[in-house]
Amino acid sequence: MAPPFAGKFSAPKKDVLEDTQPGAPLNFAAGDIIVSKMMLGKLVDTGRFGVEFHAVIDLRDQYEVCQIVQDIENPFLICQIRMSNATQLVERIGSKGLQGEEFIQINFNTPSREQVELLFHVGQITPVKQTEHSTGSYFNILCHTKEKIIQDTLTINKAYTSTIADAVENIFKNYLQGSSVYKIFKTEPNNIWKDREITIDPTVGVQDFIVPGLQPLEAMQWLANRAFGGSEFPASYYAFYEDSNGFHFANIERLIKDGKKSGPIFTFDPNAADKDVRSKQFFRSIQSLSGMSIPSASVRINDGTFKHNVRTIDMIHKKTIDQSFDMKESFNKFEHTGAIFNNSSGFFDQLSGEPFEYLLTKDMSKLDANIDNITGKRLAYINLMTSFKCIAQVFGDSNLNVGQLVYLDLPEPGTDEQRSISMYRGYYLITGLEHTFDKEKHNTTLSLTKDALEPPRSRETG
Repeated sequence: MAPPFAGKFSAPKKDVLEDTQPGAPLNFAAGDIIVSKMMLGKLVDTGRFGVEFHAVIDLRDQYEVCQIVQDIENPFLICQIRMSNATQLVERIGSKGLQGEEFIQINFNTPSREQVELLFHVGQITPVKQTEHSTGSYFNILCHTKEKIIQDTLTINKAYTSTIADAVENIFKNYLQGSSVYKIFKTEPNNIWKDREITIDPTVGVQDFIVPGLQPLEAMQWLANRAFGGSEFPASYYAFYEDSNGFHFANIERLIKDGKKSGPIFTFDPNAADKDVRSKQFFRSIQSLSGMSIPSASVRINDGTFKHNVRTIDMIHKKTIDQSFDMKESFNKFEHTGAIFNNSSGFFDQLSGEPFEYLLTKDMSKLDANIDNITGKRLAYINLMTSFKCIAQVFGDSNLNVGQLVYLDLPEPGTDEQRSISMYRGYYLITGLEHTFDKEKHNTTLSLTKDALEPPRSRETG
């Protein structure tokens, strides 16, 4: 069945443990993982019977570490599998060794999700290296999502007069999934090659443009730079990326707005080790948290994050249109993860001097391109979103994906149990994610970002 398409975005998935009965244990312990399949093989055209997946080697007993990476700026998933060279695996993969025709099917379960099923194409094998203490040798298998090998064979040169969302639908449905190679792989009788769903956030304005010789997934990212979400989402920050559920052409402001209704809560509990390893409280405890990084104030002043002007030259009506921007005045018009604008306007007013200037031209060919409403404002918003960044490591949770919001319940440093709750608590956007697992443990590392802090409060007052 074909996946849902444009203009119909899916509602955010709520925390899967929310409906768990209080005190009810998880299916298995936090940090555990069940890898039911890690099979290396080839999709071979048998002629008479079509394409079949020929399993070559079961990697479950031979891999050392597997890492699956998501990034909100990357259109596909990346997988790296570290293999022991003790069995000389590379030499045993067929009579010709690795040929670039191989795929790896990975199925696994975590305490919060029934099963994740992914198919990766093998893109590279690293040289064999010695381990740290020269007790053995290893190599890495580098893979990417199966759609990448399809899109790398395609180039789009096509004129559109449509909304951006409609163009995204057309490219994904007719070029990527509609390609002859993709259709051939789908004939595999065991349904190894499955459609990946795509969700597409609506866009405002009909545009007239040509996709200039780009590959399909690259075209999606190019279109994200042109997408406008209307007055409801003034920053119109769109991103195209893939997570474990599929592909997303997403309005980041919409993700933030809806994510607050469903994001899981993680706590930094020094007494977490005393809890049952199958309890929700233990599973949602943060194992480690990096320091909080903040951006350079001088860079932000110079690039117009806090103040800038946009001058548009209307080539048809022979006039100029000026728009000014002040982050302090515009902060509450954006969707944001924090509660209060943290920066002192006096400090930045003294240092900023003349606002940064953007100069644009506008003619009839752009129709409703809205580029004058996006330029500057979007870049300022993207910079605002990186005001506070940290990295958190939690127990392996395959229900987490980039584009989601998580709530960090953080106390102020100290030993007093009644100490105030940290102003660094609150919602964070997941911009990067790494699932790392071996035969004993599964961790998920989250790259988190936040635009503003929360007002301080004590645990006693709530």
